[in-house]
Amino acid sequence: MRSAAALALSLLAAALVYGPTLGGDFVYDDPRFVSANPAVEQGVPLARYFTDPGTQAADRSFGGLYRPLRTISFRVVRLIGEGPAPQRAANLLLHLLNGLLLFFVLRAFGCRSPIPAGLGVGLFLLHPAAVEATAWISSRGDLLALTFGLFALLLHLRPGFPAATCSVAAFLAALLSKESALFFPLAFLLMGAVRREPRWRRLAAHAGILVVYVLVRFEVLGTQAFGQEGGIGLGPASLTAGLLSSGPYYAALILFPWWISFEIRLVWDAATVAGGFLLLSGVLAAIWVTRRRQPGVCIGLAFVVLALLPVTALQYLIPLKIMVANRFAYPALVGVSILGAMLSGRGRKPAILLTAVVSCFLLLTLREAPKWVDSRRLWTSVLSRDPDNPVALFGLGFDELRAGDPRMARDLLVRAARIDPGYPKLAVCLGRASQILAGRSA
Repeated sequence: MRSAAALALSLLAAALVYGPTLGGDFVYDDPRFVSANPAVEQGVPLARYFTDPGTQAADRSFGGLYRPLRTISFRVVRLIGEGPAPQRAANLLLHLLNGLLLFFVLRAFGCRSPIPAGLGVGLFLLHPAAVEATAWISSRGDLLALTFGLFALLLHLRPGFPAATCSVAAFLAALLSKESALFFPLAFLLMGAVRREPRWRRLAAHAGILVVYVLVRFEVLGTQAFGQEGGIGLGPASLTAGLLSSGPYYAALILFPWWISFEIRLVWDAATVAGGFLLLSGVLAAIWVTRRRQPGVCIGLAFVVLALLPVTALQYLIPLKIMVANRFAYPALVGVSILGAMLSGRGRKPAILLTAVVSCFLLLTLREAPKWVDSRRLWTSVLSRDPDNPVALFGLGFDELRAGDPRMARDLLVRAARIDPGYPKLAVCLGRASQILAGRSA
């Protein structure tokens, strides 16, 4: 009964924090993937979502993405209701469902005390790093991938052939929601090793379905199957430096998220690269040291590392167009929550400390979530921290153009062009703004 009350309190707090965002508009890429996408608005035969990657976006571009279940989920919600509110509500419900699944994961790993389990779920639901995935409709894939991944994990831990079969099916659904879910078999392997229950046959089945997924992805996407159009164009040495520097970024995002912002431009130097190397070495050492006597701590730390693997080390094989993003850390929050719950179960002082941390995160999330209500508020908040951010300058300029202020739009777009002249669609929008102004002056 106490466990149910602790869980309900965490779920209610998250629902209240994100509730005001339900009245928001479509933001940033939402029109491209959702509101202006014919496959979402009018629908297509079910098989086409899996065989035609052009159904993912209004302009039929897919840039190395293969997330059919994300697009199908947009379509299903569109059948329920029109506009952004139902889509936003679906994101919030998935986030709350992930918190519920995490509660059962914590119990499966021995965290049965209500206060640590409730705090662990609260840490996940109310962490500011979850705002981008939850409040941005286009980030539905991150939510779905974790939902199916956690289902796969819970079923993997249960005995019997039906549970094993459903676990494999859930893992496949996670992959079809977002490719970053490919780390889950490694998480299953780790947890089996720590619990001394490896279940090799099940792991072989997960590995087999991963191979099938890769083959299908290659068949559907062709040459773009393993990367987003070449990624950000870094050589191996620069990519290594950037990926090592992303470690301190994600550590700061998870531990000290008061500086959080959207579309962060990662800048690195020798100090950040060295810091990233030392951080990674320290975390790996801690995982090794705690593997026997403190398995909960080991699993929490290792889950964080594995969850970030697809967006860090695997960029050598599957390059992305951005180096870091807050939504990339969403699955890693599961590991953070496991770690927090296990530590807070050691006594009254750790529980009080984690309660204070969750309370601070709640306040930060209250500050961050409203920024996703509309594009203007989002881009203004980004520019307040990074005045030369080309993505924010383009986004705000595009919004000004749609709002009927071509002069302001042109000024913003010119600033974006000076920083990143090759930004997609920048030249088109700048030309449109200049054309409108020329027509008015004539």
